[in-house]
Amino acid sequence: MAKSDKLTFHIYTEGSPQNLLPLFRVMFEQDLTFDTIEDLRAFTKDLGLSAAKQMNNLAEWIGLLEKNQQGKFALSESGKLLVQLKPTLQPEIIHYLLYTSWQPAHPEQNTPLWSYRQVVDTYWKYNQVDVVDTASQIAEEINNNTSVIFSEVPGYSFSQVSFSNKSIRGVRIWLDALNPPVIDEKTNTFSRRHFCPPELLLLAMGWVAQQTEGEVGIDFLLTPTRRELICQLCLLEPNTIDSVLDWVLPKYSKVILPGTSAGVYGRFVRFLKWPELVDLL
Repeated sequence: MAKSDKLTFHIYTEGSPQNLLPLFRVMFEQDLTFDTIEDLRAFTKDLGLSAAKQMNNLAEWIGLLEKNQQGKFALSESGKLLVQLKPTLQPEIIHYLLYTSWQPAHPEQNTPLWSYRQVVDTYWKYNQVDVVDTASQIAEEINNNTSVIFSEVPGYSFSQVSFSNKSIRGVRIWLDALNPPVIDEKTNTFSRRHFCPPELLLLAMGWVAQQTEGEVGIDFLLTPTRRELICQLCLLEPNTIDSVLDWVLPKYSKVILPGTSAGVYGRFVRFLKWPELVDLL
């Protein structure tokens, strides 16, 4: 990243389920590629979708859209796998990718996705919160938090950080698409949910395991800290994670098994491999 580049934290509402998912489906069904990003934007406009470049940026950040070996814009392998999943599951998987695609080792990359994770974690910690009434407060908190994480990162300037209520709407459009829901449309209230798709929990557990020194083939203890990290990603109430895990284990026995260790210190699982999107098909 060039030092003159400005870090951005705003999440554009154009990168929405209503815009991205139909585009991915058509690209997959017709095996479409585009010579330039302008060609892709013109095509999305012809479909009646947003042609804003920010829409395509988000898809690239989370690895669903890429430049292929021929230099053309195309669905990545992850994008092709996503389209083959149940439509109701697709927003859950994109939420997972939005949440996990910013990496502390490369803080200058995909900075809006850091913001996404911050908003999700803030909602989860509140447990129940009016997402409209608290938008300005949460936006201010995230603006302030940027100085803690990014103060030494080239391109960062606190005076130029722009994260607003509209940025939070860029997060909420994906949370609104989750099923079971986490936001009540009538009351604008966020609440932790008591169930999530097993597929999301599987991916979340694999991601948390890799962040917390888990190893393939070795029993992995679901400590309170690890449980909390998993529940934040899945937007789950902590006391419900075991019931969802009971769905995961028999369904994905080629990926994860019950642990062999005694449960005196908590529940153990054992990964046979790290979960991937291909495992969900």
